[in-house]
Amino acid sequence: LEKLVARIDALKKGLPWEGATITPLPEPAKPDYLESVLDDAVGKGAKVVNAGAGGGSRAGALFTPAVVYPVTSEMRLFSEEQFGPVVPMAKFSDMAEVDAAVRASWNGQQAAIFTTSAAKAAPLVDMLS
Repeated sequence: LEKLVARIDALKKGLPWEGATITPLPEPAKPDYLESVLDDAVGKGAKVVNAGAGGGSRAGALFTPAVVYPVTSEMRLFSEEQFGPVVPMAKFSDMAEVDAAVRASWNGQQAAIFTTSAAKAAPLVDMLS
């Protein structure tokens, strides 16, 4: 988690012609929406892990990427596609939990698997494909 946060926090923010990777959002209502899903998650126990580096803050339409952990199924971030610079991270105890979450979601799936065991991750790769 720390390595991911460090990489995200290092992304240049600003205008595209300034060489920024994180640029203002094109939809006027998007920053308010992103704040609402972050508020919902924080209100239900998650943390914006990189808040100290400005994660989840905004300046007009520029929204600084937020890494949110732990995200649970009770939070809007778990089931709503944000289409913005928010990285919700959930923790699962076993593969059956992952399978149930994937099957219950109507969203297209985007996932990252962090493990020290390729053998344990292989069934997840098959499940998510």
